[in-house]
Amino acid sequence: MAVSPTGDKVYIVHRTTTFDPSTAGWVSVVSVADWRVVGTVQVDTEAGDAALSPDGSSLFVISARSPTLWAIDTNTLSVRTLSLGDRPGGVATDPSGTLLYVATAIGLEVISLPALVPLYVIPLRESVNNRAESVAVSPDGRHVYVGQIRDAANGEVVVIDTSTRQIVRRRGMFNPG
Repeated sequence: MAVSPTGDKVYIVHRTTTFDPSTAGWVSVVSVADWRVVGTVQVDTEAGDAALSPDGSSLFVISARSPTLWAIDTNTLSVRTLSLGDRPGGVATDPSGTLLYVATAIGLEVISLPALVPLYVIPLRESVNNRAESVAVSPDGRHVYVGQIRDAANGEVVVIDTSTRQIVRRRGMFNPG
């Protein structure tokens, strides 16, 4: 889910509850003023995380099943797609709106915006069992944080310096329950 910078629209990503590949998921565009659906866009059955560009002109939705990135123009609801690495788990834009970060099983994929051109991949995994699940960018754009699952009870946060493209810290996180 994402909220427009002006706060007038909410973009809600719906996944289907079936494993039937002919059944698609969708994104609903909801007007906050009256909670009316003002638009929909068809995406994949396992559509997941979403990120909005800082200016609100594009919504980026990922799917683990395809694996695909949907770049949706929020004004026209037209869609461009890009193939991603295996099992994308999280997506975020940098504060300038010129880079998109997608956490996948192969690493952190960095994509140029608005052209939607893959630039490079920063490897993340220390183990084949690690799976990137989420990504966030610091407000100044200097660091990217990637959450990874190691196993059922353990995970880690990986911190990447965006200027050097290097991992600067790994912090294990453990399930307290």
